[in-house]
Amino acid sequence: MAKKAPKKDHLFKKGTSGNPAGKPKGTVNKVTTEVKAALIEAFEKSGGVESLVAFAKANPDAFYKLWVKMLPTEVKAEVGLHPAVIAAINAGRKRVSG
Repeated sequence: MAKKAPKKDHLFKKGTSGNPAGKPKGTVNKVTTEVKAALIEAFEKSGGVESLVAFAKANPDAFYKLWVKMLPTEVKAEVGLHPAVIAAINAGRKRVSG
């Protein structure tokens, strides 16, 4: 049997790219940009907002399926309660617990 070469623990240093000369972070894909531009042009040439409203009225199920796909999948938010609401909740708890 042939001896295997010693295994390298890490090929790249932590925090460095495997291709430092590669595409910069955040660069938009050219095809995605072109497709978005084509969709905007098609939307405008097919009647724009008025046409979309007509489609929504004629096809509400299809419209809302499209609408849901356009919504963000995750929303990060911090929610706080007004002190008066907290006081009312606590007062209600005291009445319930007796």
